[in-house]
Amino acid sequence: MMNEHATRALQFFDKFGKDFMEVCQYVEFGMLMKSESYWSCTVKCMCCENNTSSIIGKDPDIYICHSCYHVFRDYSSIDLKKFYNEYYRSKHTEAPQKIDKDKMEKDLRMLNIIKPWIKSTHTLFELGSAFGNLASLLRNNIEIKDFFCCEIDDKMAKECQIRGHKVINEDFFKIKNQQYDCFLGIDVIEHILHLPELIDKIRELSFKRIITQVPVKREIHNRLPWDGHFHYFNKKSLIELFGSEYELVFFYDTKKGETQAGEGLITVFDKV
Repeated sequence: MMNEHATRALQFFDKFGKDFMEVCQYVEFGMLMKSESYWSCTVKCMCCENNTSSIIGKDPDIYICHSCYHVFRDYSSIDLKKFYNEYYRSKHTEAPQKIDKDKMEKDLRMLNIIKPWIKSTHTLFELGSAFGNLASLLRNNIEIKDFFCCEIDDKMAKECQIRGHKVINEDFFKIKNQQYDCFLGIDVIEHILHLPELIDKIRELSFKRIITQVPVKREIHNRLPWDGHFHYFNKKSLIELFGSEYELVFFYDTKKGETQAGEGLITVFDKV
C-alpha cells in the first residue's frame, strides 16, 4: 500500500501529464517522497513568464513551471562571487596543460556539431571562456573574422590572453557600447541567476545568432556542495526564453559522454 507522500506525488504527476513526467523522471524521487513542500505556488517563470509553478523540495526551494517545465533552483542567497572564485572554478576547470584526452575529444565532437553555424564573417563572443581551451580549438579549426573571450576570473583571463586570445576580463553584464554577431555559451547560461537580464544584454549587444549547450536530464537535488546550476532547461523552455526575437534553427540532443559527462542539448537561435 502506498504511503501518503507516494499517493500525492503520483497525483501531482498525473495532473501535468506525460511531458511533465519526462522532466520529473530526472528529479530525485526520494526527495519528492520525503518532502511536504510540493504544491502550486505563484512564481513567475523566467523563461515563459507563466505565473504558476510547483515547489519541489524546500531547502532551498526548487520550482518547476507548469507551462514550459523549466526548473529553477533558488540559490539566490549564495555569495556567487565567493562561490565561483573560491570553489567552482578551482574544482571544475582545468589548466590547459592538465586537459586529458577524453575532455579534448568531447570538445572536438561538440565543435564539429556547431562548426556549420559559425561563419567566417562572424564576430564571435564566447561567455565564460576560462583558460581558452575551446577558443584555441575554434581558432585552429574554424576561420573567424574576430573572436572575443569573456572571462571574469583574473587568473583564467590572463592565461587565456597568454594563449593569444582577445580577452574581455570583466562582468558580461557591464559590457557597454559593443556589437557582436554570434553569442557562444557552452555550459554557461544555467549558471546565470537572472535570465531576463541575460536576454536584455543579448539584445543590447545586437547578437544575430545564439549558440548554446546546456546540461539536460540530470538529477535535480538540493544537496551540497552546489554545482552552480540555477536552471535546468529543455527545448521548450529555451524557445520560450529567447522568445519572438529569436527562432530556433537547429537543435541536437547529445548522448551521455558525447560532449560532456552527461546528456546535453545544443541549440542555435537566429534573430528574426
